[in-house]
Amino acid sequence: MRFSSDRGNQLILNTVTLPEIRQIVMHACGADRKHECVITTSPKQSVRSNTRNWAILTREEMRVINIQVQINPGSVNYQQLRVLLGISGWGPEDTYTDAILESMIKRCSYFVVAHETNNLLGYARAFTDDIMVTWIAEILVHPERRRQGIGTHIMNELLRVTNHTAIYTQAFVGNENFFASFGIKPKTKLVACSRKPLATKELFPSNTPQIP
Repeated sequence: MRFSSDRGNQLILNTVTLPEIRQIVMHACGADRKHECVITTSPKQSVRSNTRNWAILTREEMRVINIQVQINPGSVNYQQLRVLLGISGWGPEDTYTDAILESMIKRCSYFVVAHETNNLLGYARAFTDDIMVTWIAEILVHPERRRQGIGTHIMNELLRVTNHTAIYTQAFVGNENFFASFGIKPKTKLVACSRKPLATKELFPSNTPQIP
């Protein structure tokens, strides 16, 4: 494995672990990750890694996954998002029309997505006043790609732009440790309160005149 960066550092490794890779990236690219890095595992396979483009090596195999994380991307594949919501148990896919998905994305403060070769792997939505508080509405990762660090990359990018605020979210039982790893911990004096929608809002009302 060959590792190099635009800082002039170059290192050739035979066997490395995931924590070692992280340390190498931090050292060679700088703690602020402003410098570009390249990890090459074979003559035909290399991945560039910067603030929004990470290289992940699993413990099971030295396999490079090119994951790109973006905040408020210029375009979103609605069909892939629809499938992700459906397969994650958030209701039937046909519930999420293009108009609904567009509204979900545009009306939140931050929409963070993770892609691998144009395939949507996961996303997060957050609302913030950018001064005092940020609310993470949800974070979803494709069921087949969970426990591979994708949710961590999404959270890291989201926290990069919201760490100056207090952060709140709700977690399903069993997922508390994920948020706790970012310092977002359960509070004994806070209780999650919610209710289901009382009515369905029509996003685009008909132009047909209503008879009095």
